[in-house]
Amino acid sequence: MKKTIIIDELYTKVQQKEITVISAVAKIAVFIQTDYRLFSLGKYDEDIRASVVLEFIRTGYKTFDRYDESYGTFHNYVISYVKGICQTTVKKAALKLKREKVEFSQSVDNYQEEEDKHNFILKLERDCLAPYALNNPKRISAEPPLSLLEFMHKKTHNSDAKCTIVVALKACTDLGDSEILKICHENNISEKDFYETVQELKESLDLKYERREKYILSRNAAYSNHRLYDPDIAFPSEKTASIQKLNNQRYENSTVLWKRKNHELRRGRFHYSPTNKTIAKKLGICERQVHYYLSRIKEQFPDYIEINDEEED
Repeated sequence: MKKTIIIDELYTKVQQKEITVISAVAKIAVFIQTDYRLFSLGKYDEDIRASVVLEFIRTGYKTFDRYDESYGTFHNYVISYVKGICQTTVKKAALKLKREKVEFSQSVDNYQEEEDKHNFILKLERDCLAPYALNNPKRISAEPPLSLLEFMHKKTHNSDAKCTIVVALKACTDLGDSEILKICHENNISEKDFYETVQELKESLDLKYERREKYILSRNAAYSNHRLYDPDIAFPSEKTASIQKLNNQRYENSTVLWKRKNHELRRGRFHYSPTNKTIAKKLGICERQVHYYLSRIKEQFPDYIEINDEEED
């Protein structure tokens, strides 16, 4: 028996309550999977067909609720419904692929800039050493190790060591075990106290990190729409005047939104580092001192260090 006749009979059986809608949808889903050419799915790959089948299993009950005999045969209505699902699925897949390409292109363009920013602490450690234990970072001082509070309040003629501590905490997300141990050994600081301080600063950034990631995703989506509705890429001859006008408006809106959010990210919005106020509280010093230490390091190494002066509460 032809599949089209079976589909028509399924509708009749559902109306006569001989079978349930769930059973009928399941049988039609099997037909879509095995006889996909009947539903004009032959030109699509298995992933698209599988997505169409899953979507029909989820929403196929609507065909039994909405079908009207004046539309024609039930199997033609089902085939049209499946084609609609397929078009939506293909469009979503294309948009997802395009956005992934845009995000990948953005990440490639910004790779060197991000690498330079996140690795500045390595340059600092090579050039900004404490006034003692310069050539032997594993040297153990005869004095008991100091806490960060004690170290920052200790009088010294060379403030480079304190600058190192402040910048290290500012870049806490980039610190590894080896960097922490080296700083502690060179400055006779308690490793436990330093580890705990770094961990507390990292935990304080969780909410800021989530907000920044959401903002980046919205920026990327705006850029994707900017490219999607670009009149130089689109085909205006294939669209009506009203659709062209709507797409031009979408292009202008997405362009403004993308540029604004990209500018905000570049100037330091959601900057992923602890605020000067937070660092000052952990070190027991005032916020002005933290700013002084950061500015001093920036003056010494302007080509390697980027300090964001904008603070968020």
